[in-house]
Amino acid sequence: MTGFTSHAPASPTLLSELIGLIYEAASDLSLWPQLLESMSEYLSSGDGNAVAALSDPANIVAGWFQGEGAPSLAAVSEQEQTLLACLAPHFVRAHDIHLQLNEAYDERNLLEGVMDRLPLGIAIIDGHGNAISVNRTLLPLLRDGHLLRMEAGRLVSRPKEVLREVLSRVVAGTHGDEPVRL
Repeated sequence: MTGFTSHAPASPTLLSELIGLIYEAASDLSLWPQLLESMSEYLSSGDGNAVAALSDPANIVAGWFQGEGAPSLAAVSEQEQTLLACLAPHFVRAHDIHLQLNEAYDERNLLEGVMDRLPLGIAIIDGHGNAISVNRTLLPLLRDGHLLRMEAGRLVSRPKEVLREVLSRVVAGTHGDEPVRL
């Protein structure tokens, strides 16, 4: 597996789309048929000597892997081996990204669960006032809109300067590392 054969290389655009699909399919399993079809199209693109379109790409890709997930290259053409070698790092990275995203979602759900149990209204916001997370105790207060309210996903105070001044002090580092209490 030293690279592509003497056949004309397949479309770089198709390869780019194929790699993009790998990352999308990592979090959306419904895209796997499209990914497998794109792999088939990639293998069949190029000059007249290129591999014919795969009749059943799902079975061929499944045949690439045996036992503990190690590729079985015995019944795989040279073009398929090259494509597998080219795409393997992307499959690994997409899987790692998917795992990291799942961990982040789990951590966020845990954080929001803890925040929702607190009796104080709490909001986590960025330096521009965009709400990242708001607990259920604060939600009724935001709906009333007397002192704080949500506008297009941003936390806004009445008067507007109050929150703006606090945020500017926090962003400038003059407030310290303590939570802001309004």
